[in-house]
Amino acid sequence: MKKLIILLLLSIISCDYKWLPSVTGYSESDSNNGYAGILGRNIVGIKINGYSFRVHLYGKSSWEKETSAGGTGGDLSTPIDGIAIRGTTYKVYTGRWLPAVSQYNINDSINGFAGILGSPISGLMVKGTTYSVAISNGSGSNKYQNFVSYGTGLEGVSYQRNLPGMREGCYFMAICVIGGLGNDSQILMARSWAVKNGFIRDSDTYVYYGWQTLASKISQQFGTYLHSDLSPKKGCNHYWVVDSSGREVFNSAGLGYSGC
Repeated sequence: MKKLIILLLLSIISCDYKWLPSVTGYSESDSNNGYAGILGRNIVGIKINGYSFRVHLYGKSSWEKETSAGGTGGDLSTPIDGIAIRGTTYKVYTGRWLPAVSQYNINDSINGFAGILGSPISGLMVKGTTYSVAISNGSGSNKYQNFVSYGTGLEGVSYQRNLPGMREGCYFMAICVIGGLGNDSQILMARSWAVKNGFIRDSDTYVYYGWQTLASKISQQFGTYLHSDLSPKKGCNHYWVVDSSGREVFNSAGLGYSGC
């Protein structure tokens, strides 16, 4: 009995993922059988029948070893942000559906693999076979949140308050959210890029451009979805973001920035 309880506890503690049902379709508009995944929930494991493939894990410097057909790619805890599949056509969702690719070359970021390294994948389509994915349950130290299902706001962005110059930069954070960025690593990357190109001031992240222009530049630079229906609002020395109906979807004060 004690062994059974221990096993149950271990399964509860360690199971930060779940496998979704297998699909055979290839359609962006069919959420039931057209693609594998739940848009906005990070994919941490992949199985593909009939084709070998290779995945890249978020935050890693190199690709994982090639997985044989029917095997599991990914470690079931770290988000996958790139995939190369031999012998078929495939595409992924990361803020938006990216163009399909049909080659296998991890050194070719345009045609050799699907994904944008640094941006977790939440949807996968593969032609001519059955495939399935495991998604993160959103718990544990490997939780990263894409800003896709933004109606309920961001989750898990807990370390932005420690990024250089960001305590005074909640306006820039709001612009990043509108530009489709949604985790610490992406926003830190965007900050370095924006400073280098003269879009913001290094010392306190003061924004030199209008928010619409900068949000569009961020979206183009990082290949993310531009949430054109969102806009920033200011009050009590901090910024938040609302959708077209005025509903709040992001608030910098909740991340440790100054407020009322």
